[in-house]
Amino acid sequence: MITTAQLTRMDLDLAIAAAAPRGKALEGLNAPPDGAALGMLDEIWTAVSIGLQRAYELGADKAREIGNATAAAARNIIDRAGEAAGWLRDKLRESLQKLMQGCIERAIALLGSSYKVGDATVKLKSLQVGQKISLSGEIEASIQRVFSLVATGELSVAASYE
Repeated sequence: MITTAQLTRMDLDLAIAAAAPRGKALEGLNAPPDGAALGMLDEIWTAVSIGLQRAYELGADKAREIGNATAAAARNIIDRAGEAAGWLRDKLRESLQKLMQGCIERAIALLGSSYKVGDATVKLKSLQVGQKISLSGEIEASIQRVFSLVATGELSVAASYE
């Protein structure tokens, strides 16, 4: 059976919250983090979160435009970050990956573990997710890929039951 799992706004909001970067460990900086680096990280994730919610609401036609604006805002903040720029890119990429993972997990959770067919009950045997997600070192491209998935809100999942 092949089905499409449609993410809800609640699924998206939960995935965004779970993926929010945590600034407690700032590996890669030569000095202890200051409030400015943590503030920049929060500013970037806030822009990404708001942009993702707007892209979800407005759909695929507007997602590219919103993604471009969000990527430009993130790039602007990173460009001002000085020594913390690499750390900010790494933390953003890590959070985008967690977001994608959360969206996939939420979509899979929408599928039933068993279905009743007549008098028989078939149980889930295996799953295959049909979504290629490739996050790169280029922040703008990674943001755009995440926005594209979120705007459509669906993953193709092949489920095998027996």
